[in-house]
Amino acid sequence: MLSLNEMKSKIDYLRTHLIEIGMLQGLSHPETIKSSQELDKLLYKFQRNISNNHTGAAATAFPGSFAYYILYINAQIQTADTSTVTTTTITIPNGDTLDDATPIVVEFVVN
Repeated sequence: MLSLNEMKSKIDYLRTHLIEIGMLQGLSHPETIKSSQELDKLLYKFQRNISNNHTGAAATAFPGSFAYYILYINAQIQTADTSTVTTTTITIPNGDTLDDATPIVVEFVVN
C-alpha cells in the first residue's frame, strides 16, 4: 500500500500523463480513458485515506473558496462549462439525472 506522499506523487504523475495523452491522442482515445480511470481510482483511494471518518460517506459540503475544481463522472473528466459548484451542491445544467451507482469524484484545488 502506498503512503499518502507516494499517492500524491503518483497522482501528480498520472495527471500530467493524462493531460499529455489527451492532447496527443484526443479525449475519447482508449488510452486517455484508461489513464483517466487509473487516476480516478487513485484519487478515490487517496480521498478515502485522508477523510476524517473513513466511512466513504457522501460529502455534505464543499470548500467555500477554491482556485478551481475537477469533476469526474464515471471516470471521465468533465469540461469546465458542464457544471457549477456551491458549498452544498454540484449542478449540471441540462444534464441527465445520474444513477446512484455512477462514480463521481470532485477534486478541489484550494489556494
